[in-house]
Amino acid sequence: MEAISKCLVCKGDGKIAWTHTSCPFCNETGEYSKASETFLLNHICQCIISDRKNCPVCEEKCHHDTQGRPKVIITGGMY
Repeated sequence: MEAISKCLVCKGDGKIAWTHTSCPFCNETGEYSKASETFLLNHICQCIISDRKNCPVCEEKCHHDTQGRPKVIITGGMY
C-alpha cells in the first residue's frame, strides 16, 4: 500500500480550489495531514458552493443529484 503524501483536501496545491483560500489542513504546504484525512471521511456535502451535482471535497455525486433528492435540514444548532 502506497503512503499518502498529499493533503487530501487541497490535493497538494496548498489552496482549496472551491473556496479560493489557503488550505488550513496543511498550512499551505500541500503535505498530508491526519486532519485532512479526518475531514474527508466526515465532511458535509459542499455541493452548495459548486454545481449541486458533485461534492467538490470528495468529488462524489451529491445528495441533490441522487434518486428521490433527499433533503438535508441544517438547523444551525437551534431546534
